[in-house]
Amino acid sequence: MKNLILLLLFTFLYPFVSSGQTSITSAHMPQANDTLRYSIATPDSSVLLNFGRTGANQVWRFDSLQPIRQGVSEFVTAAQSGYNAVPSSRIGELLADTIILGGVTLLDVFNFYDNSTSEYALDYRGFSTPTGFSPPFPTVIREAPAFSDKDEIYQFPLDYLDRDSSTFNFTYQNIILGVYLSSSGYRINEVEAWGTVTTPFGTFNCIKVKTDIVTYDSVSFGMTNFGTNSHQRQYKWLSTQIPIPVATLSGNVVAGAFLPTNVQYRDSLRQGVPGLFAPLTLFNADTTVVNVNGSVLFTNNTISITPPSYEWTISPNTHTYINGSNRNSAEPEVQFTAPGFYDVQLVSRSSRGADTLSINAYIEVRLPTGIRDLSLEEGFSIYPNPVPQGEVLNVNSEQPLRMLQLFDQQSRLVKRWDNMNSTSIRINTEQLAPGLYILHIEGFKSTFNGKIVIH
Repeated sequence: MKNLILLLLFTFLYPFVSSGQTSITSAHMPQANDTLRYSIATPDSSVLLNFGRTGANQVWRFDSLQPIRQGVSEFVTAAQSGYNAVPSSRIGELLADTIILGGVTLLDVFNFYDNSTSEYALDYRGFSTPTGFSPPFPTVIREAPAFSDKDEIYQFPLDYLDRDSSTFNFTYQNIILGVYLSSSGYRINEVEAWGTVTTPFGTFNCIKVKTDIVTYDSVSFGMTNFGTNSHQRQYKWLSTQIPIPVATLSGNVVAGAFLPTNVQYRDSLRQGVPGLFAPLTLFNADTTVVNVNGSVLFTNNTISITPPSYEWTISPNTHTYINGSNRNSAEPEVQFTAPGFYDVQLVSRSSRGADTLSINAYIEVRLPTGIRDLSLEEGFSIYPNPVPQGEVLNVNSEQPLRMLQLFDQQSRLVKRWDNMNSTSIRINTEQLAPGLYILHIEGFKSTFNGKIVIH
């Protein structure tokens, strides 16, 4: 009987025990030779409405996230990184194989972490800089400066309701290369919840850590010099099952308010998702509404760490590139020759991948204002107008007509006649619904726009 009671008691308590609080230790941090893929997404409503939950036994459902970028976190030993000045006990994370800042190129950029039983701390940075020299002189300078005050990312064990704070300071200067970097500030971690979190990668037991990072950064690369204060906030869902956070919601704190910007989460390979260092395609136009035969200048705001190439696609094809530009120009100028709405797409390609930005109905092209009665134009006649539905509308001109276009009241093209080279045309209205239409007529010497009525 006693064994039966114990069995029933265990069966009743098992769901609560199995989903109990998670405790994070050094054993749950990344190890050498870990290669961990992650995705980056824009926060959706499932994140924005639920990330703030605090307390015990919470449930977060973020499986609706759609990836827009993917990256891979690679971890190696200090010896594998090639930075011999770094203590052998450190674990290196490859941040980028190439970064270009202010005309200075940095290669093999690493962060190095001290993963001890008491903390997971960032205490060295490594990067290599080409010198421009040829052997026997060194072609690359490899440096791994240490933090004067290490950055304690986590302090162990990390349990529900824990709170810790720490300071950090990193300074690097190379007079020969004209490089100066400085970053100092403080970090506060607070474990404010535990439960389960679900992302497109799966469901995991976790704790939720709120991290505030207040930093002053000073940067000088060549002709680039700036200093900034920032207050960043991160919400991390940490699990004993994954060495990097299951999910991280990041953003800035402005005037005391948290402004979420992106979500990073552990993920598998997703086909068609650009890599982290692929170009980020961005563009805008100096105007999005023009009259027929008006032009639009496109400004290219694409972000890329290596020089990209460009390919523009504009639909429909009633447009032309002007002023020496073409569809492969970084910033083309385009003249639109027919009314309607135009879709615009830009593809940016580099050695790191490709990215596409498409905006449907981005450019609106309108007929000119001042529509007149075509029957009053000298040397031109149209009759009958209004015209009964099903009857023929006659258009006559003293000069040859090159093109006619018929638009409805929403500026949608209904019918088009090209390459006519004729002084008269007969328009059958049998298939046209009653209503007001705009007739755009182009001769070889002049252009007319006027209204016709079908009743």
